[in-house]
Amino acid sequence: MFFKINAECHIGFKKLTAADLGIGTSHQTHIGLYEGVLNFLPDVDVVSTAMLICDGYCDIIKCYFDRIENLDGTFRSPKIRIGGSEESVVKRIREFASADTGADWYLLWFGLESEELVFILLNANSEDYHRLHSYISDNDKILDESHPAFAAILQYIEDKVNRVSVDLQKDLEVVAQTGRGVHEYKPKDIEKANKYFCQTGRAGEELINEYFDKECAAGHIKSYLWMNASRESGLPFDFIVSSDSSAALHVDVKSTQFDCNQPIVFSDGEIRFISEYGRDTYQVYRVFDMSNEQKKLCIYHEISSYADAILAKQNIFGAEISQLSTSVNLIKYAVRPNIFNVGQEIML
Repeated sequence: MFFKINAECHIGFKKLTAADLGIGTSHQTHIGLYEGVLNFLPDVDVVSTAMLICDGYCDIIKCYFDRIENLDGTFRSPKIRIGGSEESVVKRIREFASADTGADWYLLWFGLESEELVFILLNANSEDYHRLHSYISDNDKILDESHPAFAAILQYIEDKVNRVSVDLQKDLEVVAQTGRGVHEYKPKDIEKANKYFCQTGRAGEELINEYFDKECAAGHIKSYLWMNASRESGLPFDFIVSSDSSAALHVDVKSTQFDCNQPIVFSDGEIRFISEYGRDTYQVYRVFDMSNEQKKLCIYHEISSYADAILAKQNIFGAEISQLSTSVNLIKYAVRPNIFNVGQEIML
């Protein structure tokens, strides 16, 4: 499970008022929250992001959180504000609610381990509301470990967050490899995604090592060498595979927790190697569905034409910026694999 609740372990719950939803006469520009939740946040002018969930919708958008300062310097009345011209959690909540003005709307909120904020908007007619309402009453305001059904509530909420945020988790897997869009996520989430990616990469290579063992035993290949068996080699490939019928193959294992359409990330070193040395001998072994019990493999052939095109454009760009006494280093490329020729899926 990628996303888990913050150690604070407090969950806020409220029925949203007409003023909260922006349909009252008060012209209220915020949604009031309860004290005792999100205490890890600073007291004033917190411009952050939050994950907003409503049924199957999930996105990370701006969230303007603050508290009112008392005369004695203490703070009270936490709230999230509508903010400026950008999309925000409050604006999106009101958009959802405006589509069904006859329904009652409820809000759950809490923090994640990374201190990312999560708001789950519940329509009283939704399945999520009915499931949670079997544990929570309208009188509940702050849910914590003292609540008799807290374990069940927490399990349902964490499952919900991880189920609807798969696209975010897919993006984090790419961000962890490329560094693209790091400002969109919390550093702890990127660190965790990178840790997961490293574990996934190693597990994928171990599966391919077992696969080549079987291929050797069946006589389909002559031998193979795992370059990272004892430690990371830093080479632009992971295996060298020999057979009696063709030249030795350089195999690069690219593993993912997700499906086979997840972007494959190449380094500029790998692209250069494919173009210069691996024209007919380089293959990508894409191990996917690593989070499932049944792992799968696709083998991508003829990568060299793609590598040639990328390298040509990279060289042009490098030549142009060299006129500014600037060079290019450590480029990463994320590519959708549907542009490559692929063999039949193999069950591992």
